[in-house]
Parts: sequence; structure tokens; C-alpha cells
Amino acid sequence: MTLTLYRLTTGEDLVATKEKSDVEFTTLKKPFVLIPMRASDGKGMTLGFQPYLPYTRDESITIKTANIIAEATPAPEIEDAYKKNTSNIIQQSKPSILGA
Repeated sequence: MTLTLYRLTTGEDLVATKEKSDVEFTTLKKPFVLIPMRASDGKGMTLGFQPYLPYTRDESITIKTANIIAEATPAPEIEDAYKKNTSNIIQQSKPSILGA
């Protein structure tokens, strides 16, 4: 499945993979909302990622197809950040020495 960027009629930008779609409904797997945020240095902008419906345990969300006004291929940075946010692999930040 290909990662796609969606603009909704609400103005939200989502990034997700499409599971299925028809005239009435589109089902997206692991949709995340892109949230523009001020960079930590106070200059410029960065993007935050938040699950589209953070209070559900469902992995897929079905929305009305009519609410999607645009679809596009996300920039490589968006794809990389999405993969980090949806990965089940926990990466260790520092190597540890066992038995020390």
C-alpha cells in the first residue's frame, strides 16, 4: 500500500495508506493529522503528527469520500516521520552494558 497525503474539506491534512475506497466511503489505515508547529528555536515551522482519532483503538478509519478534496504523494520527510510514528519497533537511544 502506498502512503498518501489527503486534504479534507475541514482543512485538515492527513497522511495514511488507503485500504479501500468507493464513491461514498474511503477507509484509511493508521491516519495521522499533520499539525504545523513553531520550531523549538522559535523561528520557522515544523510539523507535528497526531493520530486522526486518538481515542479509538481501531487501526483503520472510514471517512466520507466527498470530504477528501485532494490526494498527493507526501514529501520524503513526511514519509520518514510517518514511518517513525507508526513503527512498532522501539529503538534504543543509547547502548547499554548488561551486568554493569
